[in-house]
Amino acid sequence: MSEQSHPKIQSDQQVISDRLSVCRAEIDRIDDQILALILSRLNVCEKILQVKQEENLGIRDESREQQLITRLQAQVELPYAKSMIEQVFREISKGCLKYQEVLLLFSK
Repeated sequence: MSEQSHPKIQSDQQVISDRLSVCRAEIDRIDDQILALILSRLNVCEKILQVKQEENLGIRDESREQQLITRLQAQVELPYAKSMIEQVFREISKGCLKYQEVLLLFSK
């Protein structure tokens, strides 16, 4: 009897597949929440851009970006997670900066 046709192996594979499906569904829900939060962040970025334009301030504030990273990393204990948090939030900040630049182009 081959491994694939063995009932015990098939049952184990189904259990693993079911467990993975449950975890992946949870990840999907979390990703949906992250997406909604990123969209909310973009809305706030529009407001920030408006204030910066009114006050003749530059778009990028590197000290604010570093404060953000430092604040978030302080909430994380795992060393590798600190690095990941920095990478993720630098990308989010970069994306928001690009978004503000696009808004500026279309507002002219």
